[in-house]
This record gives sequence, structure tokens and C-alpha cells, in this order.
Amino acid sequence: MRDATNIKLDQLIVHILNPRRPEGLVLSECTIPLEGNQNLVDYFVGHIQNSLKDPTTKAANFVVINDEVISGICKTLLQEQYLFSWDEIPGSDTGKFVDFIKQKYVVNWINGNNIDKLDDYRTIKVIDGNNFLSLILNDEKTQVSLIMDNGRTDKFIVKTENSKLNVYQDCLDLVEGSRKLAQQLYDIIAKDKRINPCDLAVCFYQAENQNCASRYLALLNIEPSEVFRHTRVCDNQGHMYVNFEIETEAMPTIGEKLQKCAFIQQLEPRPEYDMMLLDRQKKGKDVAKFFVKDFMGATLAFDAKQRTSNLYKGLISAHNKIRSELQPHENEFLDQAIQVAIKSDRINIDTWIQGLSLSEKHKQQIEQIVLQKLPDREFEIDKTYAQNLIRKRSFRGDYGLKIVIEASEDKYKKVIKSVEPVEKPGTPPYYRIEIHTEKWEEVP
Repeated sequence: MRDATNIKLDQLIVHILNPRRPEGLVLSECTIPLEGNQNLVDYFVGHIQNSLKDPTTKAANFVVINDEVISGICKTLLQEQYLFSWDEIPGSDTGKFVDFIKQKYVVNWINGNNIDKLDDYRTIKVIDGNNFLSLILNDEKTQVSLIMDNGRTDKFIVKTENSKLNVYQDCLDLVEGSRKLAQQLYDIIAKDKRINPCDLAVCFYQAENQNCASRYLALLNIEPSEVFRHTRVCDNQGHMYVNFEIETEAMPTIGEKLQKCAFIQQLEPRPEYDMMLLDRQKKGKDVAKFFVKDFMGATLAFDAKQRTSNLYKGLISAHNKIRSELQPHENEFLDQAIQVAIKSDRINIDTWIQGLSLSEKHKQQIEQIVLQKLPDREFEIDKTYAQNLIRKRSFRGDYGLKIVIEASEDKYKKVIKSVEPVEKPGTPPYYRIEIHTEKWEEVP
């Protein structure tokens, strides 16, 4: 989730949660139209990208998934119901399509005989006298837009499955689901005056992770702030001058960091972790982690021991992956860097990788492998567990060969004198290992 690319905003809705104002809770009744509103799309995509890459954003799980709380609402929002195959309209799925339109939109004039495919099969049009509706497939073939003669619009999800375009709808409408989320967060804010009012932005977005496109739900807690804006005024003598007024409900720019947000992935089947969660606590604010605990009902997916273990496994796996591509001095450098990282008190993985004296290609390979095992980027090392991890080092080779050696640098170098990759024409590449040992015995 963290390394998401090609983020595309599908739907967006925003609610105002401010118990300090007379209107209190302002719940939107529809989503924000995104077509022709590219600046707003870029604004939210920018915040999603920045928050996912923030090193303080960590993997988290819902404590329980219950229909009546946030976890259940999010799960239902992310669930999708199969409707029909785009390729089979007109065709074998015409009946499913007609029944769906009739039931959802109370349309009685549609039948299987007045359906046409137009625009190189990208538009389904249904016409009956003055009545009509159109379904338009987007260029990316990921979404269908519905337009009806009464002005009603809707959107549906499209997935390519077994070389067919299949159309789905959400089991819970974003408007209804997000209003439930906003009400629960508002109730929490209203009970504690120390919690700042906010806008709750809820959106569906699509993103690619390791060349696989997925759909996610984002909850963004956006706290408006005060900014100055220009104003022109005149003094008593009629002289104009530029002054400043305070705008009290300005939204943070893309360059500013959001304080709290959650990015939730499909919860069926249950993944290793449910979400990436950002909960930045402001210094001097004696407020409990209401967003994580009270609102989201979540807990971090990994503790210090698990992070330390996954980090070590990820770094060793990455080194093994690129070992044959590195020069001897680079292998030695990376080996020492891994040992230093595991012995440290705290690590920022992004900073650590960028500090390596390796090519950008090899840095990217290390980052990708580590990210597969550990989505968290900045955390404390469990030093006690780390010492156990690096107390001995193990190596394996062909035909069950395994060497285990104490990891202290002097003892390791006393035994393992050199590791040299060898390439000869006509034979597979191999390693030549020089071992010095006063004892060599077969173990019974």
C-alpha cells in the first residue's frame, strides 16, 4: 500500500465536524463532482501520496470487525457486488442488466430489445421514446458512468477478469457509509473539547502496488487552520493600503502534513494488515489517541520485536538477491551497514537506504524487498531481540551445505577469509569461499 503509484481518485465526499459552531455537524448529501475539477483531484491525490510516504505512517489492524462500528462500515464500503459483464450486453447478461436497472432506479420502460452498444463498444445506450439512459466506459476501463434522462448519475466499478470486463457496485453507498463514519467521529469530538474540530474527507481511490491495481478507502481528518489573505482598505484620509485579514477555516496546502488519516484495503480475505494509519500527535496536546483507539478501533500491526525481525529478514533477503551483482567491497560494505542498522536504537529505513554507497538500481531493489516484509518505515529497534538475531550468522549453499558462525567481527573474519564470485566460460557461476579453521569434524 505504501509504495502506491498512479493514484486515481474515484469518489470523494467531505463532511464538516465542528461542535463549537451552531450548525455543528454538516453532512454532505452527495459526492463532489470530480470531472472538470482537476485542482481538487490533485489536492487530495497529493495528500494521499504524501501521507502514505510519511515515515510515521504505520501498518495497523482493526481490533475487531463489527457491523456497528467503524471497522464494519469500512468493510461494507469496500465490498463489491457483481452486476453484469460489460461484454455480454447485449447478450447473456442482458437479463441481469435489465433487472438491476429496474430495481435500483425504478425504471419500467427498459427491456432487452432497446439496448444498443455504441462508440466502439464503450457506450451502452437504452432509448424508449423520450426516456433514455447511457452507461459510458472510461478510457482506463476501470469505471462506468451512468447518465439518465432525469439528470440522475451514478458510477460503477469495472474489473478485467478472465479477459472480460465485469461491472460491480459497492455494497454500501459512499454517501451513506461516510455519513455514518462522520457521525461517529463527531460524537467523539463533541465529548472532548480538547479535540480540534475537523473536516472528514472520505474517498475511494485506485492505485498500483508492484504492478497490481487495487482499490482503497481513505479517511482523512483535515483540521482547518488560520491564514492571512490580502485586503484593500482606506484610511481616514481616503488613502488605500494593503492590509491582511485572518481566514479562519483554510485547508492545509499539499506541502503541509495531515495529522490523522487511514488508508484501508480490502478486508476479505483478511490481509496481513488492514490499513496504513497516520496519527501525528501535536506536542503539548494532552489528548489521548482518539483517532486510533476511539474512532478507528485499531491497533498497530507490528510491535518492536516484529519490526526488528522483519527488518533483519528483509535486509538479509535483499542482500542475497543482489549479492552476485555487487563488487566484493560493495558486499562487505552492505554487510557492515546491515549490522550497524540492526544494532542501532532507531531506524528510518528511507534515510538508511539513501545513505548506502550503492547504485540507485540496487537501492530500489533493497527498498522493494524490505517493503514486502515490513511496511513501517521509522521505528525503534528491539535491542535485546536484535542481539539474539545477530549473535550467530548462518549461510547455506548447494546440496544442504550450511555454515553457522559466531557473528562477532573478529571471530567471523578469523574463519571466513574471503568470499569470491567466480564466472568461467561454459560453467555456471559459483562462489569460492576461503575458510580457516583449526578444527573440522563431521557432526554425528
